[in-house]
Amino acid sequence: MKAFKLILFIFSLIVLSSCNNNDTEPLFIQKQFSQLNVVIAPWQSDNDLLPWKSLDYGMIINSVEDVYATQTGRFIEENPNWLQVDFSTKSIVAYRSLMFSYDYWQNTEVKKFAQYVGESDTNINNGDYIFNFQENYSKYVEPDDESQYRIYQIAIVIDKIPSNATVQYWSSSVTTRSAN
Repeated sequence: MKAFKLILFIFSLIVLSSCNNNDTEPLFIQKQFSQLNVVIAPWQSDNDLLPWKSLDYGMIINSVEDVYATQTGRFIEENPNWLQVDFSTKSIVAYRSLMFSYDYWQNTEVKKFAQYVGESDTNINNGDYIFNFQENYSKYVEPDDESQYRIYQIAIVIDKIPSNATVQYWSSSVTTRSAN
């Protein structure tokens, strides 16, 4: 059901973008970014790497203090590059969620980070940011139990955005089947 809603939402954005009266003005301004390592941890609320907050937990990190406030000591120790970001000109945008089929996961990559500059509607407002990423699996098997569940975090470094900006996190999953 969630996938259907996402597809419907993306379809409505495509339709809305095709209705743009001024075809020379884009609806999204692409932003340059550098992706940081995807971090994966056991699905336990008390793990010392990525504690469970909630499903679909997004963060805008604009200072070293924000890094310490949103990440664990172990995470910072294993990812010291987060402290080396020049927060006077850059932000880290991170997303933490649940991975359901860990044994078949290959990678997760950010496809696009953009700012919407079209007219506001019920799904998106002018000025909102879109963090679009894709999960890649060799195959997807719906687990019978929670042994395949993991918490993961994906993050990018971008030019500075406000701490109170609205970021929508759009995900898709791709399954690559082997030719066997």
